[in-house]
Amino acid sequence: MIRSSHFRRIGGAFSFQRKRPKWSTQLFLALFAFFSWQTNGFSETHIDTLLRNYVDLRFGMMMHFNMDTYYPSEWALGRHSPLVWNPDSLDCGQWARAAKAANMKFGLLTCKHHDGFVIWQSNVTPLVSPAYTIKQSSKPTMDVVQAYCDSFRAYGLLPGLYFSMYDVAQGIGGPGGTNYPTTTWTAAQKAYLLGQITELCTNYGPIPLFCFDGWAWCMGQKNFPMDVVRDTIRKMQPNCVITDHNGLMRGPWGGEDFFMVEEPKKIFCPSGNTYASSQDQTITGSWFYNGSSNLNTLSDIVTTHLNVLEPRYCNYLLNCPPNTHGKLDAAIVSRLTEVGATWIPNAQRARLPTQPPRIENPVVPVSAIGGTNPGNAIDGKMDYGSETDWTGTVGGTITLDLGSAVSNIGAFGYLPSQAGAYTTTSTAGEITTHTIAVSTDNSTWTTVVNNGAWAATNNPKVDTFPPSTARYVRLTIGAVNSGTPTASEFGVGTRPGPTTISDNTSMQVKQSLSSGQLARKFIGKRIDIPNEFIGKTVSVQIYTTSGKLISHDRINASGTGHIEEKGLRSEGSYIVRFNIVR
Repeated sequence: MIRSSHFRRIGGAFSFQRKRPKWSTQLFLALFAFFSWQTNGFSETHIDTLLRNYVDLRFGMMMHFNMDTYYPSEWALGRHSPLVWNPDSLDCGQWARAAKAANMKFGLLTCKHHDGFVIWQSNVTPLVSPAYTIKQSSKPTMDVVQAYCDSFRAYGLLPGLYFSMYDVAQGIGGPGGTNYPTTTWTAAQKAYLLGQITELCTNYGPIPLFCFDGWAWCMGQKNFPMDVVRDTIRKMQPNCVITDHNGLMRGPWGGEDFFMVEEPKKIFCPSGNTYASSQDQTITGSWFYNGSSNLNTLSDIVTTHLNVLEPRYCNYLLNCPPNTHGKLDAAIVSRLTEVGATWIPNAQRARLPTQPPRIENPVVPVSAIGGTNPGNAIDGKMDYGSETDWTGTVGGTITLDLGSAVSNIGAFGYLPSQAGAYTTTSTAGEITTHTIAVSTDNSTWTTVVNNGAWAATNNPKVDTFPPSTARYVRLTIGAVNSGTPTASEFGVGTRPGPTTISDNTSMQVKQSLSSGQLARKFIGKRIDIPNEFIGKTVSVQIYTTSGKLISHDRINASGTGHIEEKGLRSEGSYIVRFNIVR
């Protein structure tokens, strides 16, 4: 048996066809090895691996760098002349060096903020003419995203991308300022945003982190369903973790992999937290560049933040805004150098604990019936101070309609009311006992959770149950902690069911040995390595037959020529892709 080392990382190890291949195989392998660690066999899910990798990064640089760099007192107020955009000394290498000096491990760049200005070479046809991109600016051939990704990788740092769904320039999310609309996105608007997301996920190599903003707090994730967006990213970037800058502090929700705490809203990752998480703050007091005369102190960065957040499994994202020339001010660079000379990650911190059940594969309901304001229970709208709640009754029900029958429904989530959750620990209205049933016709019901129990806390709760085919999912409330049952959201998700196949022979699916690649279908838990790969270093990716990535490994293919794949939970049919990596 080949003893394989499961590489734990979030950089991605797939072969991407990029328009501008600028980084070398050697760098790819260096990043591959740098963000990895070894265990015996596969003992956790793919997403758990990614989250453990993510929180082990500890410290990262957020960079608000966009049109508001030139208008720092504004906030999503609409178009300016794109010619104003003129970073005449752009130096992403300087950003990377400063991050490296501070012992940071990753970055997060505002590729597009709420005003809608795009700082990469986008070819998506605009909905509102003229286009509002870097192509119309004073630097029409510049691609900041490319320069950033290349520079951060060159210094061994991982490049994450920030993307605003709210886009004033294209009329997505309504007018600027604070006048948030209640209308839904159109099909054309959704296609426009998915086109931009696709460009970011295909043109710039492996992207370990994708952070949305202007979504749950603006129009809600139901209007542009999280399952559509998540599936789009996962197909192109299977090793990317996804979050939404939505102000939710108590755990990931709605298909997000982890939650992000926005500290300028006067909230802080709570003591004892064991969810994978991030907290962001800005070093200057402003998200976009507005001078650097009032920087956070060394003690604030190290003692108040890094030393406190690290044991809470919360990465610290420190926003360091570049100036109008495209460089960090010398004062910021100096402060980051001081941080690196003072703080190093705690190598003795225990690994991220096993994460609570979550809705990894959301299915967004099209409607809901029962209680007061049932639409609020599925609108995906949440943020600090603007939660929209549903209320019910003890013994009452709420039924979620998925629009059509969906196979493998196996998760139901409950997000208690988050109104006031940042300033109070009240658990009034918390549902504590419940029953869940599913149906394909809204007439015949099958109980999948009987007398279920939830703790009276503000954290998200998720029940898992044997996968079922369902169009309707119904919650019956058994008891409440006190007062009237309330909820910010209810959610539904799928879980993969057992895979069966009629024969038990290996079958070739696709072959391209000239490129050092081979994909085959295998049965059971014993994965045979083709003879062509024996004696070589091989990347092994294992998928379900529906195309979901289960695990990713790098092995030295020698010995008996097979792997005992302990991570596969049942005998079944799997697609295994082999790639020679050197």
